[in-house]
Amino acid sequence: MVITLDIIINMIRYLQHQEIDYDQWNACIFNSMNGQIYGYTWFLDAMAEEWDGLVYDNYLQVMPLPKRKKWKIEYLYQPFFTQQLGIFSPMMLDADQVQAFLEAVPSHFRYINYFLNEGNSYPLAIPKAELLARKNYLLPLFGSHEQIKSNYSKNTKRNIQKAQKTGIRIEEGQNIQEVLSLFRTTIGTRVPNIQEQDYRNLSELMRLTMQHQMGKIYAAYDAQNNLVASVFLLVSHNRLTYLLPASTQTGKEKSVMFLLVDQIIQVHQQTFQILDFEGSMNEGIARFFQGFGATAKPYYHLHWNRLPWYLRWLKK
Repeated sequence: MVITLDIIINMIRYLQHQEIDYDQWNACIFNSMNGQIYGYTWFLDAMAEEWDGLVYDNYLQVMPLPKRKKWKIEYLYQPFFTQQLGIFSPMMLDADQVQAFLEAVPSHFRYINYFLNEGNSYPLAIPKAELLARKNYLLPLFGSHEQIKSNYSKNTKRNIQKAQKTGIRIEEGQNIQEVLSLFRTTIGTRVPNIQEQDYRNLSELMRLTMQHQMGKIYAAYDAQNNLVASVFLLVSHNRLTYLLPASTQTGKEKSVMFLLVDQIIQVHQQTFQILDFEGSMNEGIARFFQGFGATAKPYYHLHWNRLPWYLRWLKK
């Protein structure tokens, strides 16, 4: 029997949050070839206000649906600090399967602002929907530190040497609030849309991941024991995901973040397969990632406005 798009759609169930079997859902994420930490139920519970899901067959494939409501209109959104969601599957997904999941998103979600994952990168044909390509940067961690370092740019090597001469101390830390505070007072000041609740969610997520040995803090201190740079790493699916990088002005002047990333690579090469920088559309930040030998991997931003014509102007 030929499995058509209509057959696939009919095998996809929309489940409200209370109907989802957490064990089966998490087993699917764990076994997915494109699995990422963002898809686990506990991650979604921490970061999303509310979420439902689409399930294919008996949890063979799943798609989280973080949701909000405004003016009595339900819509899908991408929670802060959650780079990629989309369809997760133990098998490679083809264009028809991705298309089927998106067409199965219930019509009462009138507006969709959502990021698919790198395993969903296929051209799609959905009326009134836009797919915008974004760049993630991934660094394979195979080989020795010296082999990986041979692919660093001259500028990156120079900045590592500069930081090494300043007496910076780097250690794996435990102080969640210290790292959050540094992020809030540096990067966070340039992202005013991050609300207090988002930081509370993030604090809880960091606590959970570290409790389950799926999160790591790396912190850099100067000779006076002042925190000058830090990063939080998510640990899942043989990848380290680079989250919450932050640096003080002193840290920037001493190029500490170059040394911090190099230290992470040195400690974890051959233990994990990939250092996932989470990407950036900012050219300067992209150059920083590329300086370590990271290469771009596309994923897609889905923008789908299904509001009535007289409300569509509210969400451009």
